[in-house]
Amino acid sequence: IHHLKTQNVNVNMNDRVLLLLILGTSVTAVFSWVNIFPSHNKRQSRRLDPLRAQNSESEWQSHISTHPEGTSALRRVLGEVSDPESQDVAFLFVGQAHAAEFEVLVKLAAHHFGTDTQLISLVGAGVIGEQRELDIPNQACMSLMTGKLPKGGKVELLNPSKEDLTDDGDYLLFVDPWSDIEPVLNKLDASSSVLAGGISCPISQDEGTIAYMNQVLVPGSSVAVKFSGTVGLQTVVAQGCRPIGGDALTITKVEKGQIITELDGKSAVEVLQEVTNNAKPEDHALIENGLLCGIASSDGEGDYLSRQIAGLVSGIGGIVIATPNVKEGDKFCFQVRDAEIAEQDLKWMVERAKTARMVNGNCRPMAALQISCVARGRSLFDVPNMDITNIMEMLPDDDDKPVIGGFFANGEIGQVGISGGSASREEKASHLHGFTTVVAMIYEKSSSESVDEGAGGAKDELLDAWG
Repeated sequence: IHHLKTQNVNVNMNDRVLLLLILGTSVTAVFSWVNIFPSHNKRQSRRLDPLRAQNSESEWQSHISTHPEGTSALRRVLGEVSDPESQDVAFLFVGQAHAAEFEVLVKLAAHHFGTDTQLISLVGAGVIGEQRELDIPNQACMSLMTGKLPKGGKVELLNPSKEDLTDDGDYLLFVDPWSDIEPVLNKLDASSSVLAGGISCPISQDEGTIAYMNQVLVPGSSVAVKFSGTVGLQTVVAQGCRPIGGDALTITKVEKGQIITELDGKSAVEVLQEVTNNAKPEDHALIENGLLCGIASSDGEGDYLSRQIAGLVSGIGGIVIATPNVKEGDKFCFQVRDAEIAEQDLKWMVERAKTARMVNGNCRPMAALQISCVARGRSLFDVPNMDITNIMEMLPDDDDKPVIGGFFANGEIGQVGISGGSASREEKASHLHGFTTVVAMIYEKSSSESVDEGAGGAKDELLDAWG
């Protein structure tokens, strides 16, 4: 609504119908608590448990807690981390029930790991870890995923607003709702880098929800995690909506970059009324749960970027789309959330990702980051752990099965379909998504990929034929 007002769009309930998806203390650091979290600033020799050491050079761990008190939850997940002084990177995801303690939790976690561990912290609507999705509203929850990189692997934290994201690595991007991410995405459009990420879920516009090491960043900030060397990312973006109303439409008139007034030369509101009046009986209930729209992506894969309909402007017959930069000539469709389609699309993408890895070499998965829209989970599927159960199928089925960690987001970031995890890289645009699940698998590159990331050829043709 704030953005619409800045564009001189008066949001008036008398002549507009708003279809909004509403997502949903000052913090004092109590330093006397610090001594319950031992510091590992001084690295000692990296001695692993013998049973762990024989499995792999790279160790990743995922731990969760539902303790109602934030510092107790943090103590629990930190206490579960074996060999904490040797962890190269740590992701701390904090549920909204602990958001008021976020700054304290960040400082305690940073003190525990020390300065040699790259720590990223974020507030989500729910968290993911230990093969579970903790997405019950207002549930106290916390997830910690840590990892040690293989020989030759590199990880570093960057400020995307001040530092260039070069194409010699893959990136995880974490932002809050007030961060302008379009310039960052545009910089990487002509890059072969793989990108995935998500938007935090604040409970207040005044408090930071993303942290870099021991520092909570002010609203409007972002953090990028760069993996390079022998470590890369393979990403999957699975959709959660399907089109209704027949063939795709063409946007023929737009005002202020986000008010669509004409579709195929007709009033956009009239087209909307036709679609809802002629909807199939099974679609009516889904429409009542929220009508969405899709804007065709620029990737040519036939996918649409799902967007909320923020309102109607009856005076000009316009539909307000909750995203800027809508252009005349874009393909458009109306959409509904569909649990069956969401499950099927994720399963399909998982199979494609597994095939890509099989065809393109022996890259070794180490861990996966799951970033799911807050509108997925139980609220979509009516059962717990639907997405993570399917994502587990993407990972090798052995005794050293990679761990999964993550959070429920206010928006997801990624490249359409699957990206990375192959011997060749193609330039693909990155987008902000809604109602999707994004999976970023962190893997150790095969020796051939590390030496020559430009050899693809017939393998890519086979993958194209696969779909």
